Amino acid sequence: KTPVRVNVFLQDKIMGHFLEIGEQSFPDYKKGDYSFILKDQVHCVSNVSNTNRYTLQVTGFAKTEDITWEYL
Repeated sequence: KTPVRVNVFLQDKIMGHFLEIGEQSFPDYKKGDYSFILKDQVHCVSNVSNTNRYTLQVTGFAKTEDITWEYL
């Protein structure tokens, strides 16, 4: 098993909310979408808007074969 963080978006993306994981940007996520962040994976999260950015992060362990690279 490998350490993993699941980032669940609790609101639709608005201008000024950003997420990048490795070389991939998430420019148009919706409430309920999610992403995986693996151990040692470079990622960047920022909020340069006047609106709070809400997410749910769950950290644990997963089998590598159970990790999907698509987000809903």
